[in-house]
Amino acid sequence: MGNIPTLYSPSFQDAYYPEALVLKAVIFFSTCQIDNAQAMVTRFHERYDPVSEQLQATLAQFEDNLQFYEFLTRVRSGEANLPPSIRGVVSTALSDRTLLRNLEYVRLLDGEEQRLERTPEEFRNSSLGNRVLQDIALAKSFAVDQTGDLARG
Repeated sequence: MGNIPTLYSPSFQDAYYPEALVLKAVIFFSTCQIDNAQAMVTRFHERYDPVSEQLQATLAQFEDNLQFYEFLTRVRSGEANLPPSIRGVVSTALSDRTLLRNLEYVRLLDGEEQRLERTPEEFRNSSLGNRVLQDIALAKSFAVDQTGDLARG
């Protein structure tokens, strides 16, 4: 239990660690401190139920994975207008390695698309150039969709 107070220090003010209160409640419960355990559960609900509601409202704005992917890219670039109550949750979710790999893959596909646009017109307009462009667009579409699915959980 010694590390739990650290999570509530100013250094972790914007971090999202709801499991700390749950762990405190479990520790209190296992040591027969039922009142303290109930107090931790109450604190958990007071603190994180509004966060959950705000997060659900924010996520409900995006009808499909493309819109959600665009939201993720705005969040990563710092352009998203997120309520302070959910910034920690979103930043924690965006630190997922698989999600970061998918975002990087889409970025690489964008780079390939731009590189293809700079090739000579004869190549771009050839059947091979068109095929490569279609393949990149298809791969990007799948990657964006998968990234949106992954981020939604």
